[in-house]
Amino acid sequence: MDSVFKQCYVDGDLSSLNQIAMALLKLQAVFGVIPNIRSKGLGAKKVLQKLFKLRIEEDANGGPELNGFKTPQQQTRHDIDTLVIIDREVDLVSPLVTPLTYEGLMDELLGIFNSAVRLDPSTMGEEFNKDTSFNFSLPAGMDLPGSLAGSAASITAPKASKQSADIPPPPPAASSMKPKPSMVTISLTNNDSIYSDIRNLSIEKLGSYMQEKAIHIRQRYTAFKENKDASLTEIHDFVKKIPKLTRDYKSLNQHISIAALIKSKTDTREFRDQWQGERGMLEGDSFLDAIEEMLYSDVDCTGLNRILRLLCIQSLTAGGIRANRYDSIRKAIVQTYGYQHIFTLSNFERSGLLRRKDTVLVDTSVPVWQTLRKNLRLIDERVNVTSPDDISYVSAGYAPLLVRLIQSLAIGNNNSWVSSSSSTITNSSSITSTITSAAVQEALRLLPGPVLELSQNLSKAEEFNEAVTRSASEASNAISNSNMTSINNTSFGGTALSTAALFNYTAGILSSSTTAANVGNMSDNTHL
Repeated sequence: MDSVFKQCYVDGDLSSLNQIAMALLKLQAVFGVIPNIRSKGLGAKKVLQKLFKLRIEEDANGGPELNGFKTPQQQTRHDIDTLVIIDREVDLVSPLVTPLTYEGLMDELLGIFNSAVRLDPSTMGEEFNKDTSFNFSLPAGMDLPGSLAGSAASITAPKASKQSADIPPPPPAASSMKPKPSMVTISLTNNDSIYSDIRNLSIEKLGSYMQEKAIHIRQRYTAFKENKDASLTEIHDFVKKIPKLTRDYKSLNQHISIAALIKSKTDTREFRDQWQGERGMLEGDSFLDAIEEMLYSDVDCTGLNRILRLLCIQSLTAGGIRANRYDSIRKAIVQTYGYQHIFTLSNFERSGLLRRKDTVLVDTSVPVWQTLRKNLRLIDERVNVTSPDDISYVSAGYAPLLVRLIQSLAIGNNNSWVSSSSSTITNSSSITSTITSAAVQEALRLLPGPVLELSQNLSKAEEFNEAVTRSASEASNAISNSNMTSINNTSFGGTALSTAALFNYTAGILSSSTTAANVGNMSDNTHL
C-alpha cells in the first residue's frame, strides 16, 4: 500500500481506507475485539467509521469468519488492549529525516525490498566474495571417532585475519573489461542472529559491536583448538555448535562488507551537509540558500529527490516558504529538471508537503513546528547514541512526533490525550519526563484532524456515533469521580503494560524509505 498517501491527499481517492478497516476487522477476528481506541486525524476517523460498520455487518452474518471458518461471535480473549490510529498527515516531517541506524541507512542508501537487499558483489570487497564457511580442526593429536568424523570432514580451518574484525575500506571499482556479475540477494530477517542484534544500532556503535563479535567467534574456535585434553562429550558438543558458528561467521562478514559500503557513502561531504541541513531546519534555521546552491550546482541533474526532500522539510518546519523565494526555486527546478515537474510540485502543494506563504510586511507568527518541537521535546541534543534511553537516538537527536504521541499514551499517568490532568510522563527517559499533559493537548490542537477516544462494546457491535456518545458519557462520569484512586502510572487502559499489547496501526503510513526514495516522483503518474 505504498500509494495510500497519494491516493488520499492528492487524488482524493479514499478507497484504500476500506482495506485498512478490513485488515483491522480480521485482526480482531484473530486476537479479539480491541476495547480501547485512540485516533488522530480525519482519515483515522473514516477508518473507524468503516470498521464499526463492517463489524455490524459481520455480526448480522453470524460473527467473524477467518479462513473460511466461523469464529465465536462473542470472544472472551482480548489480547490487544488499545488500538491507536494516526494519520500520516499528522507527522509529515519524520519520514523525510535521514535515519542513522544500520537498518535505516541500509534502506536509505542501498534500498531494502521484501526484507532483502540486492548488491553488486564487485562493490563488496574481497572478504565478502571469499568462502566464508567456518573452518574447524581438532586439537593436535586428537581424532574423531565414528560418525563424528564424517560430520566434521567438510569443515576446514579459517585463516586468522585481522581484517575480518574491522570494517574494510571500500574496494576499487571493478574493471570494465570483466563481465558484470549478477546481483547478490542478502536476506534481512531476525532469523539472522547477527542482523537481529545490529539492525537498530546507531552507526556509531556498529563498528565496535562487529569487532567484538568477530573476536568472540574466533576465541570460541581457538579455545577449543587449544584444548588438547577435550573429552569426546566436549568434542561432540562443539561439533553441534559448528553450523551456528558457520552461519554467524558468514553473516558477520556480509554485514561488515555492507557496513563498509554504507560508511563510504556517509563519510562524503554531501551526506554530512545534508544531515546537518536537516538538523538545522528541525531546530528552526533556514536552509534555503544551501538548497538553491545545490540546485544551481547540479550539473548532472541527478539531485532532484534530495533537493525536493530538503525543500519539504524547510516548508514543514518554517510554516511555508515566502512567495517570492518559492517562486524563484520553483522556476529553477522546472528549468533544470523539466517542465513535467510542474505537476510534481503541484502535487506536493496539494498534499501539504510544500506551502507557498504569502508575503507580509512584518511576519510575527510563530511556526507551528516550533511549538510542537518545544512541547513534545522533539530535539535532544544530549542523546547518547551508544547507550540510548530515548527514541531520538535513531537520528542522533530528533524524536519522531508520532512516537512522542504514543509515548504520552503508553507511559503517562493516564490513558487519555484529552484528560484535564496536569501530570507529566513518568517512568521514562529524562527527556520525556518533562512533557506535561497540557503540552500534549496543545500539540494535538495544533495538529490537523480530530482527536477521538472511545471504547468498543465487547459483547455486541454498535453504530460509530453510539460508541462516540457512550464513550464521552463514560469519560464525563470518570471526571466527576476524580476523587477515586488515580490510575497507576504503570497501567494502560486498566491493564498492566507488562501484559497488555499496544497496537499502533497508522492509517496511510509511509516508511522513511518510501518517502526518501520517491519524494521527487510525485507526479500524476507516480506514487509518493
